[in-house]
Amino acid sequence: MQLIDAFENGAALCAYCASENCTIAEAMIRREVSRGEMMRDTIIAEMRENLNVMRESVRIGLEEHVETVSHLSGGEAMRLFRYAKYDPFSGGNTCRAAASAMAVCEVNSSMGRIVAAPTAGASGILPGVLIECGIDRVLTSGAAVYPDILQGCKRINELYQKYGNRLQFLPGGGVRINNVKDVILTAGSGQVHMTSKKTHEGGYICFDEEQLQEMIKQIESI
Repeated sequence: MQLIDAFENGAALCAYCASENCTIAEAMIRREVSRGEMMRDTIIAEMRENLNVMRESVRIGLEEHVETVSHLSGGEAMRLFRYAKYDPFSGGNTCRAAASAMAVCEVNSSMGRIVAAPTAGASGILPGVLIECGIDRVLTSGAAVYPDILQGCKRINELYQKYGNRLQFLPGGGVRINNVKDVILTAGSGQVHMTSKKTHEGGYICFDEEQLQEMIKQIESI
């Protein structure tokens, strides 16, 4: 299927993705490349910059009191975001996403850096959903394979130095009683992912409470 014919409607887009075994995101990137306006790396870099602008608009709207030029509105996003912790009917995630959307619109209206979208409402909804539903914690071995998990923890520590204000990194893939302290200290994470299991006499795997308790002791002794 040709890219020029692929996106007349949603059904055609889904059909293209199925035939090419690719995601919608990948299909859209291919279309932009096919137009010949930018190279693939340039498109992705611009998308990252757009996402950073969205994140900053959400942050400003939720952390700083902003008002429209007319002073008719402003601050509603902050109030809605605070309300999200009181178990709202729509759920905390939905409430925070709505607050993030309002935050972007308030920053736009206060003559801040503009987040643009095909419609005025989408200029807030798009970043609101992206930010609220975004990933905030990553389980990783740091590209290491047991027993070399500490080498991977060095990479995890580097990630924390670079992205620690936005993401949490959960070391895993070989955490044991004899290395858990070194894993936490080397990765600088304060948290780990591990399994506590043993092979039962019958040949099946089951939970090992003693192993877990010893692991907790090791962590608490740091």
